[in-house]
Amino acid sequence: MRGPFFKAFLKALLDFSARRSETTIEELQAKAKIPREMAVLASSYLEERGIIDTVEHGTIDLEDVDRISLSLLAIEEGIDVEAATRNLSWRDFERFAGESLKAENFKVLSNLYFINRGDRRQIDLLGIKEPLILSIDCKHWRFRFSSSRILAAVEAHIERTQALADHVTRKGEIKGLSLTHRKCYMLPVMVLLAEPYDHRIVSGVPVVPLLKFRDFLRNIPPIPGFEPMRYIPINLSNP
Repeated sequence: MRGPFFKAFLKALLDFSARRSETTIEELQAKAKIPREMAVLASSYLEERGIIDTVEHGTIDLEDVDRISLSLLAIEEGIDVEAATRNLSWRDFERFAGESLKAENFKVLSNLYFINRGDRRQIDLLGIKEPLILSIDCKHWRFRFSSSRILAAVEAHIERTQALADHVTRKGEIKGLSLTHRKCYMLPVMVLLAEPYDHRIVSGVPVVPLLKFRDFLRNIPPIPGFEPMRYIPINLSNP
């Protein structure tokens, strides 16, 4: 049922969800200026996908909206990224990325803090599916940004990931999670809210829009191959 009516409905829902706790199909219809039957179809479609929950008398609880899925769907429909993500928090973003990892059978560690050679470091997310370990930096950037800003962020994340790899090599585990493979590979990855490309490699680091993150996880090689990606080897001594 995608089309201009659906896009208008999504815009109205995004607007209301940013400043209200509930609404109705009638209010959304009026805001979107679309026929009632199209508003009902749009509401049913979103409810079937688990994005909204319609309660008594057609009221929609906006505090219970799946904001990440709504925003990603809005971006798919061509709504401006800033408008589509205005109501997202960085916790929403990281939660969605973590759930995507779990759905692809990665073990997930969130907000990992560690000390390496006296310096305290943090990694937003680790996705572990031995021998592959993804070190993920979630960038909650809403506005367009320059290539130089991406490059600077990538280089900083490479440095953090290398520090974590050194830490794991010495300790033999990550935050109490023992690794079973004697040789693993840690790959730094940067995830953005949106970009006008599927994904690209910057200094050996995959830079992936959140919308394409699941596809990326399904296709990432577990060990280095011909891809120009910066796999950092971790060699653990035998126990």
